[in-house]
Amino acid sequence: MDFPGVPFLTYAGPFNKAQGMVGLLNRDQPSLERAGITYQGRSAYTTFGLEGVSDGFDATFDITPTTRSKLLGTLLNWGLSEPGTVVISDTTVLTTTGFTSFKAGLVASTTRSAVATATQPVSYRWDFGDGSAYTAPFSIPVASHTYATCGRFTVRAEVADTNGNVAIGSKVVNVTTNCGPQAGPANLIYLPIIKR
Repeated sequence: MDFPGVPFLTYAGPFNKAQGMVGLLNRDQPSLERAGITYQGRSAYTTFGLEGVSDGFDATFDITPTTRSKLLGTLLNWGLSEPGTVVISDTTVLTTTGFTSFKAGLVASTTRSAVATATQPVSYRWDFGDGSAYTAPFSIPVASHTYATCGRFTVRAEVADTNGNVAIGSKVVNVTTNCGPQAGPANLIYLPIIKR
């Protein structure tokens, strides 16, 4: 069965249904494949009420569970948070490796919640603008790529933060080093002349 949204709470009991999902979040996020969003809303669903959330110490499991106020605060923080702005910088150093290097930074992730927590970037995907495949998610903000030809390319980065918000940034780069031959008359290939 396909459920809209992302599971965020599960129950690990032996008789659970639907992989134990007891909480779903739904919020449309952009991606490198689809830069816009079609759903402006933010929805959180749980299969239990707040009366089912304990505020006290549980002697059976020797834990203090998440309190009602902390659960609601976390949901409000998620629902009111906004993605930041992605800034891409070209960090290429001329070497013999043939790589062009980039770094992505996430600036100004915000929330309007009274229980705001600082968000941090947690995932980075890259489109190097030359028709090559998009990268798998990285956990670090740097990436490198080998361009088959020199030229101008629009590099894009998809950055996800700890609230699950996704932002996409782009930068036009003029790749003139660590790349293949440039197109145009300046790079003509001269064949040897043979005379008798």
